[in-house]
Amino acid sequence: MDAPQAGILVLSQAYYPGWVAVVDGRTTPALRVDFGLAGVALAPGAHEVLFRYAPRYLRLGAMLTIASLIGAAACWLVPRRSSDRREAAAAAE
Repeated sequence: MDAPQAGILVLSQAYYPGWVAVVDGRTTPALRVDFGLAGVALAPGAHEVLFRYAPRYLRLGAMLTIASLIGAAACWLVPRRSSDRREAAAAAE
C-alpha cells in the first residue's frame, strides 16, 4: 500500500473486537471507521498491511472445548477400567 499522505486505510469488512492490523511488521489495534468497518491509520509512504482477526474469546473457547473433551474421555475410560477389574476379580474367584 502506497499512501501519498497520512490517512486511514479502510477494510471492507465489518469491525468486531479482535481485529488486529500489522503495519510494516508492527502490530497495531484496528480502528472502527465509517460506523462499522475496520481500518488502520497510516503515515505517508509505502506500507505492508495485514489484517488479522484473532479474538480472545476464540482461543478461550478452543481451550474449554479441549478441556471438555479430555474430561469426557476420562469419564468414559474410568468406569470401564473399574468394571474390567470387577470382571477380572469375579473370573479369578
